[in-house]
Amino acid sequence: MLPISAIRLKAEDYNPDGKCVIISLMTKYSKVERKYSVPVECLYDFIVDLQRLKAFANEAPTNSVPATDSHPRMMSGRLR
Repeated sequence: MLPISAIRLKAEDYNPDGKCVIISLMTKYSKVERKYSVPVECLYDFIVDLQRLKAFANEAPTNSVPATDSHPRMMSGRLR
């Protein structure tokens, strides 16, 4: 399955309980803006994934990928 091209991703607000963030997403081929409620924990994991991708991109092609399943949590603050 091919990825959908997003042209806008925006954090709109927190849910009243503060456990989820309301995110709006607009795609390249639609003017419809869709809103999603995403648990904050998922966003922390997403940031860790981005950091891991950057680290892998900076490695030499001959290096092996570290074997680890642990995800350090970035729990030092809210995402606002």
